[in-house]
Amino acid sequence: MNSEHLHTNRRPVDTKPSASDALLTLQEVAERLRSSRSTVYEYINAGELPTIVLGNRRRVRPSDLESFIYAHRDGGPRHE
Repeated sequence: MNSEHLHTNRRPVDTKPSASDALLTLQEVAERLRSSRSTVYEYINAGELPTIVLGNRRRVRPSDLESFIYAHRDGGPRHE
């Protein structure tokens, strides 16, 4: 490895999640999809949208929502 890329005085990596990494509520997911919370629950119950359960609340990772949207773009699966 080139010595130019070695750093001996590195600061610790900031491990705090950024705002874009914050878990989304189901209401926020519904708003982003411009749908209802009941439709979001249908996607979850069908196994199409993964969630994280915290106590008695469900949250969605932004990356999972992005993957869901990508999978449902033109020509993707349709939920009825």
